[in-house]
Amino acid sequence: MARKSMFRASGSLVPEKKIQFDTIVHVSENWVYKLIGKTLHISQDYGISYTKILDFSSKLNEIRFIHRFSNGTLLLADNKRIAFTNDNVNLIYSNVYNLDGSVYVPNINYDNFTLVNGSNIQKMNNGTKEVFMWGNYNNSENDSMSPNCFIWYTEDFGATIRCIYHFGESIPVNKTTPLYARHVHNVEYNPADNTFWFCTGDTPMEINANWGKIVPNPSSSTGFDVYWINTGEPYQVSNLVFDGGYIYASLDTAGGGLVRIKYENAADPTKFEHLKTGLNDILFIYVKNNHAIIVQSRWKGTQEGRRFWYSPNLSGNIWHEIYGDMPEGYTDASIYCRVYYPNSLGMILSGIQMNFNQGFHLYNFTPSVWLNDILDKNGFKDAFK
Repeated sequence: MARKSMFRASGSLVPEKKIQFDTIVHVSENWVYKLIGKTLHISQDYGISYTKILDFSSKLNEIRFIHRFSNGTLLLADNKRIAFTNDNVNLIYSNVYNLDGSVYVPNINYDNFTLVNGSNIQKMNNGTKEVFMWGNYNNSENDSMSPNCFIWYTEDFGATIRCIYHFGESIPVNKTTPLYARHVHNVEYNPADNTFWFCTGDTPMEINANWGKIVPNPSSSTGFDVYWINTGEPYQVSNLVFDGGYIYASLDTAGGGLVRIKYENAADPTKFEHLKTGLNDILFIYVKNNHAIIVQSRWKGTQEGRRFWYSPNLSGNIWHEIYGDMPEGYTDASIYCRVYYPNSLGMILSGIQMNFNQGFHLYNFTPSVWLNDILDKNGFKDAFK
C-alpha cells in the first residue's frame, strides 16, 4: 500500500500526493504500451489516451520482450517466438537465424528472446542506420552456464534476426576459449565510437563473460567482432550509460553501486571510481545532465528493494535516499525492476516485482509506476527533465 501521510499547504493539512500504479510494459519517446490480458493498449500521447489495441494472442502466448523502432514498428516475443508489426494490427513472425546462418529452432525449455530491461532506440553511423541488438535473459533453469544464451541483432526492423554471438560456443577475438553466461542483462550502444557493450552475470569469473565490447567489422561472418573485457575480478554489471567520455556502470553484486570508468580503463578495476555504494545488488542506473538514479534489487543484500537513490548534483556527490511507494499487497521483499530509459519527457518507468519468487521478466505479473512521480512526491519535480 502506498504511504498515507500529510503535508501542510497554505496553513492546512492536505493529503499527500497519491502515486498511481498501472500495467504499462514499454515506453519509447511519446509512445506508451499497456498490457491488459493478451492485448497491448497503445498510446501516442504519453499515456493520456489509448487509441489502438493490438491483440497478440494468435501469435504469442505472452509478452517477454518489447522493442519499438523509430518508424513505429513494434517487435514482440514470448519465451520461444518473436514477431513484428508495422501497423499495430497484424503480427508477422520474424525470420531467425543461427550463428552459422541456418534457421534457428527455439529451445522450448529455455527463454530464447526475453528482454529483462527496457530498450533504447539504437542508431549507428551518426544516426543513419537504425538497428537493434540485445541478449536474451534466460531464466527458465538454474544452469550457471546456459547452452541457450545469445546476442541477437536486426537491421531491418525485426523482419530478420541473426545471432551474432552464442555463449559457450563463440570465441571472442581476444580470447582462445568461449565465454559462458547464464543470461544477458543488457546490450548498450555507444554512439561515441559506434560500438555495443554487453553485460552478463551469475557465473564464475574464470569462465564468465561479465561484460564485453562488440565492434562492427564488415569482413567478419557476423558483421561484428566480439571482445572480452577482462577485469580480472567478478564485476557483474546490470546496465551501462555512456556520457561525457565516461562509462557509468551498475554493479550487480552485494554492496554494489554506481561506478564511473574512462573508456580506456574498462578492464582495470583499480581505476573504477565508486560514486555511490549501496547494500544490495544494483538493477539499473541512469545518468544525464549531472543527474543520476540508482535502483537496487534484493537478491544480494538485506535492504528493502523499495529504497533507491537520486542525485540532482552528481559532480557534487549529493545523494538522496528515496523510500518508494508500492501497490497493495507488497512485502518487504518487493522490488522495483525492469526499469526503462526516459521517454521524451524525461519520465522513467519501472516495473514492480511483488513476489520475490516470481521472475521479474514475466511482464503479465508485474505492475508499473513512474519513478518521477515518486521523486516529485519527495521534492524533486524536475528530475531528468
